[in-house]
Order: sequence, then C-alpha cells, then structure tokens
Amino acid sequence: LLKHGDQVEAMRLLANIGIERKVFDDAEILLAAVLEREPGHRLARREHASALAELNRHAEARRELELLLKTEPNNRDFRTMYAYTFAGLGEHERAITLYQDLLQGAPADAETHLSIAHAQKTLGRQEEAIASYRQAAACRADYGDAYWSLANLKTYRFTDEEIEAVRAAERAPATGTADRYHLSFALGKALEDRGEFAESFRH
Repeated sequence: LLKHGDQVEAMRLLANIGIERKVFDDAEILLAAVLEREPGHRLARREHASALAELNRHAEARRELELLLKTEPNNRDFRTMYAYTFAGLGEHERAITLYQDLLQGAPADAETHLSIAHAQKTLGRQEEAIASYRQAAACRADYGDAYWSLANLKTYRFTDEEIEAVRAAERAPATGTADRYHLSFALGKALEDRGEFAESFRH
C-alpha cells in the first residue's frame, strides 16, 4: 500500500488481518475507505458490518446490512448478522423473531438455536432458553458452547444422559479445541453439583 497507493483488495486483506488479530478500529477505518472508493463492493460492506458490530456500533452495522439485504434479501449470512445487530442493541424480541425466521430454512442450525437461547436468557425466559440450548446441543453433539451455556446458568442440573453425552463428545478425537474446553467446563460444573469433586477438578 505504501508503494502502490490505495489498492482496494490490499486494503481489504490488511483489514481482515486486523479483524483476525482483533484490531477492529483499524480494520473498520480501512474498510470504510474501501467503500468510499467502491460503494458497490458487497463483500467489503459485509466485512465492514462485522467490524462495526465487534466495536459495538450495532446501529451502523445494521445500516450496512440493510443495504446488502436490498440486493440479496435471502442471503442467510446477511440475515443472521442483521438479527445479531438487534440483539446487540438490546432489541431481543425482534432478534428472536428474525432468528426463528432463519430456522424455517434450516431447522437443525445449532448456532441459530444458541442465539435464540441467549436472547431468551437475557429476557428472563429461562425455561425457553434451556429448551433452546438443549436443541442446539441436539443439532450438534459436540457443540460445547451449548452445554457451557447451560452450565453457566448456574441453576441447571444436567441429566445422567446429558453428562454421558458430554463425556463422549469431550473424548471424541474430532472435537475441536474450543468445543473441548467448553465441554470440559460443563462437565466440571455438572460433576461439582453432584459432589464428584475429583473428576470435576480434573475437567
């Protein structure tokens, strides 16, 4: 960029490196500059919306996504991010409605069930949140975040069957690192609640 000037794709690449390294302020500035040069660059606009959301500038992110949805109203990625901006602004009922609309086309989408559960939890609808967290786990057996979220309610007690399912997922070689540590946290909490302290401490 220093040698050749403001090349849009180089600016995007540098911005995405920033996003990966969680340097969201610089990434947002770069992506805004890209859009000044190429307002029709949809991928850059989506990346800009993501950077804005990471900076908790959800109203601005929503405006970017509304522009994208005008041209691609059925784009699932845009719709998911759009729902997320409502949750970010505390409009959880609207977020739930949008997430539920997304489930119409993909009822086994574990991440969408999890997002609904988070919104329900925030609204104090704990039983509904529990059902949604359990549905997220049912959609993907090694989904550590779903089990961790149940454990993090502090009042939820895992069934024998759930504990065995979490143990199996935690042991499975294909389970990813982030899922594994979430599963371990869930097991630690579940076993502590049962007084099985040695295994709880190990997890």
